[in-house]
Amino acid sequence: MDKEKFTYDRNGFLPSVPLKAQAFYKRLSLLLGDSCIQSAVYRGTGDIEIFNIMASEQRRRSLLRGKPPSEAFYICALSDITISDKVWEADFEWYLEGIGRGDVFIDDDDMGGISTPELLRRGIMGPHNFYMITTRSYGEIIGYEMTSGDGFFVYRKYDNA
Repeated sequence: MDKEKFTYDRNGFLPSVPLKAQAFYKRLSLLLGDSCIQSAVYRGTGDIEIFNIMASEQRRRSLLRGKPPSEAFYICALSDITISDKVWEADFEWYLEGIGRGDVFIDDDDMGGISTPELLRRGIMGPHNFYMITTRSYGEIIGYEMTSGDGFFVYRKYDNA
């Protein structure tokens, strides 16, 4: 089935082309593919390619481990766009407000509300690995080191923070 036919937003508009630099998507794939990473949390207005990368990693781990998708790799998201989990062979936990916890926080767009640095300060990250990937620099965030590439910034929490 065509996955794009089962992806929705509030206005019926579906952005079906990559919205970010390819280096962003490649770095995200590498982060999520790390076996130490067990979960991801997404906050943004919606990016089909990000959803595809998360769903693909969840399916890969589910097949590899013989576990249901959400047990193999937990994903939660707050977004204007949702996907049909069954069609994507994935299991996302969708939030209407607030957000869950994850080892990797994917900061896609400013949706208003609590700022991203404040979310980090409040402990949005999971208990083991602490990464955030975004398309914009938030400058120095106390307790985090930043690396960057073409179209992305990755923040990693210091081990002792």
